[in-house]
Amino acid sequence: MKRKFVAARADLVEKISELAKKSGRTMFSILNEALDAFIKAKEKNKDLYSVLEEVSIIEIARSAGMIFVPEVAYDSIIGNNNFEDYWKNSGQLFGKYLEINGFKELKDIEKAIKEIIGEDIDITISNNKIVCICPRLMESRLRDIASFLEGVITNFGFNVLGKEISKGIVVMRIKKGGNIARENRKETFSS
Repeated sequence: MKRKFVAARADLVEKISELAKKSGRTMFSILNEALDAFIKAKEKNKDLYSVLEEVSIIEIARSAGMIFVPEVAYDSIIGNNNFEDYWKNSGQLFGKYLEINGFKELKDIEKAIKEIIGEDIDITISNNKIVCICPRLMESRLRDIASFLEGVITNFGFNVLGKEISKGIVVMRIKKGGNIARENRKETFSS
């Protein structure tokens, strides 16, 4: 096999040398593994840092007691039951785990939620609104997602002023701080 020399920062070479000694491997095998992983990530339009971040989010979710379930199984288990409080509590727990793991910025929270929901979802969180668009989901599933989002966002000091849910879209008006009684919130469910 032909070899080529590659230049690298000295501190990185030292760390790889230490890892090679500890694991009983060669630097050659570790570098080739790293380069192969880099190429595979790029072929999927990812970089290694985003892959590591996605794995971290999944680990946080598992630590929060979440499991991944096939969509068909989810739909048959949930049926027409109302699990709003369950989803809100799960969202609060996940939000707490995010906070403990250093997720503080809305963009970071938004990215973690996208990973966790696992649907082809478009979600935007700003200081006054959450917009969640997922055209293939029915209203009942979106109610669950809205309750989960409410739980996550309340963990970060936001109150939900109102929410509108219809097939494919959730819009939640939010506000940082203050204590707004639940009965004063306007909740609208439209089809």
